[in-house]
Amino acid sequence: HFNPQMFYRYVDNYRTLTVRLRTAKQTYKWFDIQGTFLLDKAEEITGILFLARDVSERLRLTEKMELNNRFLENTESILVVTDKQRRIEWVNASFTRISGYTQEEVVGKKPSVFLQGAGTDPSVVKYMHDKLEAGESFECELLNYTKSGKPYWVHFRCEPLRNAHGEIEKYFAIEEDITERKERDRELMIAASFPKMNPNPILRISRSGEI
Repeated sequence: HFNPQMFYRYVDNYRTLTVRLRTAKQTYKWFDIQGTFLLDKAEEITGILFLARDVSERLRLTEKMELNNRFLENTESILVVTDKQRRIEWVNASFTRISGYTQEEVVGKKPSVFLQGAGTDPSVVKYMHDKLEAGESFECELLNYTKSGKPYWVHFRCEPLRNAHGEIEKYFAIEEDITERKERDRELMIAASFPKMNPNPILRISRSGEI
């Protein structure tokens, strides 16, 4: 139960106290409460007027946002948010873990400036640029480079984020590290093409010793 006596110290400075109160329906809600002294003609305190505002929904949404933020930070996927000029505003922990760049190093920069390199396919870069210019969602496979210069492959998905007027305000990219899959594909291609490249007889033996 709320005790008005504990609120006296807040009243002089018009501070807000957030409290959890039980309603007449025996449910609980959160309220922001402010108070002001009631004075008589002699300016003697005769009581306190309390002003209460239900903030249950605001606190619920704040808690939900905090949970979402924890999920976004801890997901294995690389997440990047840019402004409409494609300058980075936010990256998650997986971006730093895989690329080697911290958020402080990349905020305000365009990803293409420091992530792409000599082995990045120019036709893929052009495809991405055209889709971004058109304000369309897209996905592709892209070769990027870490801070140390090591190449890594990502499956790249990008969505424009629009305001109520349909204008693009930000871009949201989700990237999956597919480096291991691309390496396996390369090895399979080499293995498949080896018999054609080698004119000598080849025996293929299974693990059980059968030819």
